[in-house]
Amino acid sequence: MRDVRDADTTKPMASLALSAANDNDSASTNGLKTKLSIALTRMMARFDRDHREGYAESILRHATVRLNNPDGKPRVWVYIGTDHMHRGDTHGTIGIGQCIAERLGADILQIDQDMLDRSFPNTQDLRKRLSSLVKTHGQPDIILGTRSIEAICALSQPPTLHVISVNESHTKTLHSPLLKEIAPHHLTMDLLQEAGRDLRRRHRKLTAPIIAVFLASASRVEHRNAIQKLSKLCRHNDRTIVYFCASHRTSEKQQGLLVSAFKKALANDNIQDRVRIISSNREQNARKFNPYKGLLSLADHAVLLGQSVSMLSEAIANGRPIYLSQGDHHARTGYQELKKHGYVKIIEEMDDSAPLQKEQYPPLNATEAVANHIVEYFQLAAKARSVSSQARKQPFGCGHDFKNQIIRTVLKL
Repeated sequence: MRDVRDADTTKPMASLALSAANDNDSASTNGLKTKLSIALTRMMARFDRDHREGYAESILRHATVRLNNPDGKPRVWVYIGTDHMHRGDTHGTIGIGQCIAERLGADILQIDQDMLDRSFPNTQDLRKRLSSLVKTHGQPDIILGTRSIEAICALSQPPTLHVISVNESHTKTLHSPLLKEIAPHHLTMDLLQEAGRDLRRRHRKLTAPIIAVFLASASRVEHRNAIQKLSKLCRHNDRTIVYFCASHRTSEKQQGLLVSAFKKALANDNIQDRVRIISSNREQNARKFNPYKGLLSLADHAVLLGQSVSMLSEAIANGRPIYLSQGDHHARTGYQELKKHGYVKIIEEMDDSAPLQKEQYPPLNATEAVANHIVEYFQLAAKARSVSSQARKQPFGCGHDFKNQIIRTVLKL
């Protein structure tokens, strides 16, 4: 069974010859395969353990893709549920879902708690809510999300494939050394450009070089050396804007202490009048305006304090390198391939006798590779459903044992 986990392709997947199969264990075969030959293949596989994958491929080669809806159009559900909308896992789930839908020509539905509450104010019963969505949008063929099991348990008919892990644990299965070290996300160049324009509309005087400081952690103890180095690097500019941006998990108190420590470092270097500080905390991001995506687009330089593979991956999506702090253990010991190729640098190691240089590398994004991987798994699972009634009773999980699941199901072992 061929593996395209990180195939270098930007073209849509080839036509899948999608169909809604009948309820019999059969395959569309043009006379090449019959129920009898499938039964014979399964019998041979029981006695020939060493070649079971080949027997399964022989059956699947002529099988149709069985979908959950009679109109022949796949449905992809991105199930967020009660997860935080600004979590990296949530961004990754949305991005992969969109990419899968494009590849399959599928309808996509994003389901989060706010959407459910607005759509169904008169009931809190998840079964009733999802049942109504099925009547309107059709049965899902793929469900993605860290809480996808919750949705599957509430549905009367299971999807073909469910994907729980969409973060960096999924990219670790890819073949590319670079893609192994990052996580999928939802960002596109168009989305970033629009966010950049929005940030400029809100901040009319963003004319000086911008250094965005993204806060996965705001510990002034862990990142003391990083902010002191940042202050020294600002000495080379007549004007600099340093924009601190919180994540959903950043402590407001710690952020305030960190910004105060940075102001003290600027005063020690006697450049406090040349650096404009903007600081947006977690509460402001949630209730007013979140500058995060706009900074990803506009910042001349990006610094990440604390560990977040999702934030790192989003920061380098447009090819600009990210500066990490030695206060984060993984920054010191990990990201070896990203460091080797220039995408990740340690800010404490930068030469402060010269200003930071703007650098640009090829954009790096794992989302398409992960989506291609899932699409291939979906094709196999949907074909298995057309030759095995047992496969239609429960969804396939997109885990390390997936191909063994397919082989056992197709061969009825």
